Amino acid sequence: MDEVRVNKNTRAGSEGKDIFCPHCHTLSRVYHFSWSALTCNHCSTDVDKEDWLLTDVSYKGVLEPRHSPSPPMSPFEKPIEQQEGMEDGSNPK
Repeated sequence: MDEVRVNKNTRAGSEGKDIFCPHCHTLSRVYHFSWSALTCNHCSTDVDKEDWLLTDVSYKGVLEPRHSPSPPMSPFEKPIEQQEGMEDGSNPK
């Protein structure tokens, strides 16, 4: 695991960022970096912001999507199984 330190340019993003205590290596998640020091919940050590560690994932490339995107559907279009009168191949009335 490549470890880098938090710096003034570190951003949490909308899903937060995992940081690790440099003393006990316990994981914590933060959603912003508007602080100068935090107390580790595990070892109760006061740690300055620049001493916290993060995992450098920038070299791993683009992340895979969590799920495949569905094709766009017109608001006037119903899925085939919901269309009425189409079961026998005739036009709906």
